[in-house]
Amino acid sequence: MAEVFNPVKSYLLLFDGSIGLGGSVIAKLRLEVRRLSIALVVMVVYLLFGLVQSVSAKSAFWEAAIERVVAEQHALAGQPFDISWPANRPKWPECIEPKVQLGSTSKPVGRLYISLRCDSPRWSGSIQVTVSAKKRYVASSRPLSLGAIVTDADVNVVEGDWSSLPDDVLTEPDQAIGRTISRALVAGQPIGLNFLRQTAVIRNGERVRVQMVGSNFTVGGEGTAAQHGSVGESIRVKMASGQTIAATVVRPGVVEIRVD
Repeated sequence: MAEVFNPVKSYLLLFDGSIGLGGSVIAKLRLEVRRLSIALVVMVVYLLFGLVQSVSAKSAFWEAAIERVVAEQHALAGQPFDISWPANRPKWPECIEPKVQLGSTSKPVGRLYISLRCDSPRWSGSIQVTVSAKKRYVASSRPLSLGAIVTDADVNVVEGDWSSLPDDVLTEPDQAIGRTISRALVAGQPIGLNFLRQTAVIRNGERVRVQMVGSNFTVGGEGTAAQHGSVGESIRVKMASGQTIAATVVRPGVVEIRVD
């Protein structure tokens, strides 16, 4: 293998060959060169270490500001969370008052876009981080078929990865109990509001009492429901006269028409 060119070594050999210096002088020169080389390496390492320390300090400062903004989200409500940072950070400057703003998001976890800004020195940038946290939610304790009315034995409260849950997931069993399943669920499935509908308290063809309510009067009559209805829903009711009206379900067997 060819020997790598060494300018210092070549210089000393040339110096030793062209001038009749003693071996002790050459040894001293070589020792001095080694000392200078070591000093140069130490200086370079020191400068690099200082640069790394400076970059690390700036990163820690900006990351702390980002963590504060994430923690201030109302939905987290003081819950513990973790942030996964990208491998490549922005080239953020030393900033007395960093400005951090979260992008619009339906929930405070998952992949978040964050805008960064500094007024002095003037600088702007952005970063995407992944926030993870746990959330307690309502899940089905057993398979539930379409049209089933939820009971307290059908649901339980569990904890899981928030980012994997639907935005409308329920957090209290009472939000589900008494409602009707609008799509089949498997055991352990998170229950969202869209998976439920109000349970009908009036059935199609059922005889109902019709109340017409005004500011100073109430008039009652009877009719036949032309469709199912739950509390608060408007349904069609066929009166004894044959006229079909729209009325609001107020409780089982009773509908109401408001007259202002």
